[in-house]
Amino acid sequence: MIRKTAFVSFFMLISFSLFSQEVEVLDEIVVTATKTERKVLEVPARVELLPAYMLKTHNIFMVDDILSQVSGVNVSRTDGVYSKKSTVSVRGMGSDQGRTLILTDGIPLNKLSTGSVNWNMINPYTVSSIEVVKGPGSSLYGGNAMGGTVNIITRSPEQGVHGYATFDYGTYNTLTGNAGMTVRKGSVYGGINGMYRQGNGFNPYPKELQNEETIAAGVEEYQAGGYIGWDIDRNNNVQVNLSRYDGTRGTGDRIFYEDSIIDATGRYRDNEIRFRYKGKSGASNWEVAAFYLGEEMNETKYKSKQLYDVVADRKDWGVWLNYGYNINGKVRLMSGLEYKGGLVDGRDIYRTSTDMVINRGKSKTFAGFVQAEIDPFGGKLTFLPSLRYDLSRFYDAAYEILLPTSATSSLVQFTSGELADQAKWQGAFSPKLAMQYGIARHTRIYASMSSGWRPGSLEDMCRFGIKKTGFIVANPNLSPERIYTYELGGDVEITMGLSLSASGYYSDGHDFIYSVSTGRKFMDGKKEKDELKVSNIAGVEIYGGEVNAVYSNFLLTGLDVFANYTYTHASIKEYSKTQETDEDLTGKFLTCTPRHQVASGASLRNRYFHASITYRYTGSQYMTDNNSTQEEDMIVAHGLVDIRAGYTFRNWVTLSAGVNNLTNKVFLTSSDQVGMGRFLYTKLEFRF
Repeated sequence: MIRKTAFVSFFMLISFSLFSQEVEVLDEIVVTATKTERKVLEVPARVELLPAYMLKTHNIFMVDDILSQVSGVNVSRTDGVYSKKSTVSVRGMGSDQGRTLILTDGIPLNKLSTGSVNWNMINPYTVSSIEVVKGPGSSLYGGNAMGGTVNIITRSPEQGVHGYATFDYGTYNTLTGNAGMTVRKGSVYGGINGMYRQGNGFNPYPKELQNEETIAAGVEEYQAGGYIGWDIDRNNNVQVNLSRYDGTRGTGDRIFYEDSIIDATGRYRDNEIRFRYKGKSGASNWEVAAFYLGEEMNETKYKSKQLYDVVADRKDWGVWLNYGYNINGKVRLMSGLEYKGGLVDGRDIYRTSTDMVINRGKSKTFAGFVQAEIDPFGGKLTFLPSLRYDLSRFYDAAYEILLPTSATSSLVQFTSGELADQAKWQGAFSPKLAMQYGIARHTRIYASMSSGWRPGSLEDMCRFGIKKTGFIVANPNLSPERIYTYELGGDVEITMGLSLSASGYYSDGHDFIYSVSTGRKFMDGKKEKDELKVSNIAGVEIYGGEVNAVYSNFLLTGLDVFANYTYTHASIKEYSKTQETDEDLTGKFLTCTPRHQVASGASLRNRYFHASITYRYTGSQYMTDNNSTQEEDMIVAHGLVDIRAGYTFRNWVTLSAGVNNLTNKVFLTSSDQVGMGRFLYTKLEFRF
């Protein structure tokens, strides 16, 4: 199957595949890998730069859609715009978003409460480019950057007044409107943007499970944002960004309770504030930044004849100062100090009784880092050592039940108002040493050793509750996860327009956080479920590699083709059993981590016309820790084809149409739910 898929992908590459990625991208400036401005191939790491025109020529409804075409990246958005959440994982980090750091203009979007990111709140029309840095980035960014870092760079407005308005209509009566405007007059600038979407959705349950209690899961959401900035002078800039998101998504469940009919939904309301001041004088440069990210979540649940609302307030904030100094252009020094904090205040509010279950917790981290970029021979031989120290603490945590009844009697054994009283400060050094040798323009080899770390999420340490997999027991005494990665890679320009790159890595992980069996059972009403405790498993082994080929202006000017292949081996190397009845997970593969991935495609674009086609193959994935091969426990291997074409009239009106999942592949995405299948749409866009 793999050989057949690879052959199909290669054939598509040669014949008509597409992906807009020009070799000139290699000369573009990136900032994520070093926190300084460097060309892509000047950084001794594997960095992928996705420019804005890729978002215009492909079927992109959410920003993370484009990341599914990047080697070494696995994206879980199988329900398109109807996905309640999406997970972007780099280099075998599985289904936990907390192990891959997501930034917007260098400011984190991962929540300390869960590690998750609300991808739905990011308006793709505000994006200028996306930088993907593969491998641990904890030496600069601390927690979450274990597998890699994704930095979403937003647009800077041009002089004058500019704007856009778009309207999409697609399958399931999905209607989307998006509009924005930017203004720049001299040194002062600003912009506003907004998006609204509604759709009927589809029934996410397999046909054999559909009944009167399963319905289409619809969506209604809006996003609004804005920013204002001032170029104080040529070298100093200050900017403030604001964003608001409010989205309601159906779960596909219809609840019949007494005389009421309730269609279960989840509602997420996010607020973001970002401040940044950047300055430069002579050989010195600096940055002061601060952010606040708040989310209010509400979901309706019905289990064991108990109806309740899961409510959670999640807040994250932080501030940091970075300072850099350039010594004769041969040595660049960068250092920084940082503080981040976060909290979760969760409540299960029962409608069928007086019970209110409370879980809460807080976290704070202090950190400092130092980095040197040493370039003694004008780019021929480059060294990049860096070191960061993080000091983190979990505190003010509790799991309590107010006015308990028989509905929560089985939970009382876990209650405590002092969950974090025994929690200690946890510190970690995160070193990195990288070097590269430049052979010629666009040709180089590099090697690196880097370390990543991540403390447990707040909900891992303070939330007890029932999930599909079992009853989860929180663990306030979790140790931080650690990973050590060794990487070797290189790039070569074969001819003008054709470039090849390859990277191989080996990662040794320790204390990865998993929900493991305690050997006991938990009664969920009349149903017996496994009791699972959030624990550190001893050792994880991840290794693999990526191969990329890009050909720009192939056959025709404006035609770019690409193909890549990713191999990932992610397994539990050593497992510490908590009970004699535990199943030994040693040698088992990590869940939601495909071993093989292929992506290929191309785009043709000129002043009036654009078209694209992409093919993505994702190998089979286990959904259970014991690697069960039962049909309901596997995400089967699948290949998806997307196409799009559009035409621009008079330089300001564009009409386009496209299809996602052209061949209508439908497969299980969890034990009892399936993906969306084929999605058709048409788009009308105005620009001025």
